[in-house]
Amino acid sequence: MPFGRGKSDKQPEHESDPAKEEAPDAMAFRPTFLDSDAPGERAPAAQPPKGDAFFVSVTRDGGTETHRFDGPSQAQTFVEQLLEEGVPQEEVTAFSGRRMALRVTRRPIVKLFTGQDD
Repeated sequence: MPFGRGKSDKQPEHESDPAKEEAPDAMAFRPTFLDSDAPGERAPAAQPPKGDAFFVSVTRDGGTETHRFDGPSQAQTFVEQLLEEGVPQEEVTAFSGRRMALRVTRRPIVKLFTGQDD
């Protein structure tokens, strides 16, 4: 019979037809931690640094500079600028700290002398 006339050689499609089974999902190997809706298998979110002051220490030309900032975003911006200028990451260290109480006491200093110019 000519093509397109008469009884079709093709079998009706059924859900159980093995020839029409879905191909395995190409992304079946994808780890679940990459899915945004996957349960908490991800690394915990970074906590913002705490402290009253933030310090960045930079080693340049054999010397060390220390810079103080009032907030973490200012310190982060400074570090970004350093890295863009080509300062190696290994030469930059960041610290945060809390204010501490400071007590200054003065001790009397006694110097004994005889009254003659010594």
